[in-house]
Amino acid sequence: TIAHDILITKNKAVIGLKKASDSDAVKKILNEISELASGTLNDVRSISYNLHPHQIERLGISKALRSIINSVANSSEIKFTCNIEPIDNILSKELELNLFRIIQECTSNILKHSKATEASLNILNDIRTLIITVWDNGKGISRDRIDGLGLTGIAERIKLYNGELVIESAQTKGTVIVITLPI
Repeated sequence: TIAHDILITKNKAVIGLKKASDSDAVKKILNEISELASGTLNDVRSISYNLHPHQIERLGISKALRSIINSVANSSEIKFTCNIEPIDNILSKELELNLFRIIQECTSNILKHSKATEASLNILNDIRTLIITVWDNGKGISRDRIDGLGLTGIAERIKLYNGELVIESAQTKGTVIVITLPI
């Protein structure tokens, strides 16, 4: 964790101060501190970037969601398809952010757990309702695993907007997640 890395960095600095007379030891410790600080800085940048993804503001929510799919497709051997009807400027900023997080979590689960070869994201704008379907042809989710895969967090986000979450999954037959959100 970041706090742990900062603590180690601090302790290495204290050790370096105690060994100030041994220039080789100090150089070694300063290099370790520099590497730890760089890693911690990258972690902080990643966290702050993910707190509010700038892609949403820069590209709009439709392109930002496509960007998630493109990045996941480019980092795996899973063949992803994506069909997103235009949904820019119809959702609150808060709902856009939550939808972005939901899709991130769904695609992350596909990458980490599904062993799928194909997956898709479809978003239908049915005037008063968004219908979001995330599908994969992977190994499926057993009922006892649902809580551990971030799906509880997704369900909570959806409840905030009076939405509905349906998960259909069977061993070796993949998973379909259907989210219905009123606009």
